[in-house]
Amino acid sequence: MALLKLSDTPPGGWAYFQRETEFTLKGDNRDMLIDNVVAHRTYKNLHPQQRDLVRVDIERQICTRLGRLYCRAEDESDKWVPQDDMREVVTMGDVLSFSKAALAWVKSGGSLVTKEESERRAAICRVCPLNEPMTGCSCGTLYKILDATVPQDRSIADMHVCKACHCTLRVKVLLTPEQVFASNEGRDVRFPAEVECWQRSIMESFDSKPSAS
Repeated sequence: MALLKLSDTPPGGWAYFQRETEFTLKGDNRDMLIDNVVAHRTYKNLHPQQRDLVRVDIERQICTRLGRLYCRAEDESDKWVPQDDMREVVTMGDVLSFSKAALAWVKSGGSLVTKEESERRAAICRVCPLNEPMTGCSCGTLYKILDATVPQDRSIADMHVCKACHCTLRVKVLLTPEQVFASNEGRDVRFPAEVECWQRSIMESFDSKPSAS
């Protein structure tokens, strides 16, 4: 895990996603966000509710999407994966790089994983703090075009854009493992170790395979 270095508003603002209730809380500053999280947890009987522990939970989650400029590892054994090159505003270059996933899908004839597997992946993404609506990007139209390629009966709600790989998750949760690997290969994609991630599992499984002689 990691904690914030500064008290200034971090990129993306003061926001915290409560996994158990799938609810995002926001605040104008750190103290207001802590107040809102404490109130929400008290109402829902979730723990911890102590302000100092809530502050740590908030900072750890925010740091899953930030790098060394804003955050610091808690200790030497910290498995935090700093997102040093992550930008809040995604460029057209980012969109073109992640669209490789959709192009691989079209090229393969549109083969999909089973509905059960896509729902399993979506359930993981739904409670991940890196699954966020894209804002401040001039390439929103391309995202919409890619999302429109998803068959209506396979479209899953609450799938936005993964802030680690910059892919539209509405498409990506449907791709086969081979297509997922091909869409991420060769890019500096860093899936946080602090949270469960089905993409990280796929990438690790391919990386562990012996290369063909």
